[in-house]
Amino acid sequence: MCRHNQDSPRPEFLSGGDHISRDIALRLTALRETFEEVGILICTEQDDIQKWDSKSGHPRTVLLESSEHFEWQHRVHNDASQFLELFRHYKVIPNIWSLQEWSIWRTAATANRKYDTVYYITMLDKYTRNIKLLLEPHEVASAHWLSPIEAWSSSQKAIIWLPFMLLYDIARLMNFYSFQELLNFSRQRSCNGSTMVQPVYYRCDDCMFGVLPGDELYPKEPGACTQTIILSGSVDDLHRKSKQYNRYIVYDFHKVVLASNIPPCDGHLPLQPLVNNKLAKL
Repeated sequence: MCRHNQDSPRPEFLSGGDHISRDIALRLTALRETFEEVGILICTEQDDIQKWDSKSGHPRTVLLESSEHFEWQHRVHNDASQFLELFRHYKVIPNIWSLQEWSIWRTAATANRKYDTVYYITMLDKYTRNIKLLLEPHEVASAHWLSPIEAWSSSQKAIIWLPFMLLYDIARLMNFYSFQELLNFSRQRSCNGSTMVQPVYYRCDDCMFGVLPGDELYPKEPGACTQTIILSGSVDDLHRKSKQYNRYIVYDFHKVVLASNIPPCDGHLPLQPLVNNKLAKL
């Protein structure tokens, strides 16, 4: 973790905290959810914490025996306080330092259920593809070890479905071709903090699209847009008129087109060129 140098204010839900920093609390929550839902415990040994090299990006991953694995996962699922007991039992500590803040998204105001979500980047040892994940049956339908390009391709082929905000972030991740390159970038970029992004939805004659900050159609108060905004004409008509855009065009759950011609904020890289479309060419 590092001191944030972002220009915009930190999102309110990431600042403050009565007894513990909200930033730290959310990192602990991310680690707990990872164990609770797929059975991976990201931690480091107490004796190693002072000499742990964050540049390596390989936090120690505890692999429990199958009987203990299920037992502890069940206990944590039913009582979040058992997550602390789990660390005490194995004499390890949660490796919150291994999580690099990547992005923050807020559900569109049109949604019935709204969430603020922080995405973190972490690196595990290369052998983790061989780990047998233990999926929480009530919350996880399936799990996959995929590279960013594999995730993008699987989504476009309707093999898996990914939320639109995740597709946008995957298009950023596709710029990297090695774990170390991604780790180095994410560690440096996280010091810029993250601007909370809330999509605003429009509907035209033949599709729906979500606009993001920087798009010429993005309103000053996205939280006030509780209804989808209706525009007349086809999406092609809108494309021809668009000069400054940062959006995703949704034809169906799996056919999603990304288009952005604005500079990325918070030190991010732009969308990978292979999946970043020019509206005039669509």
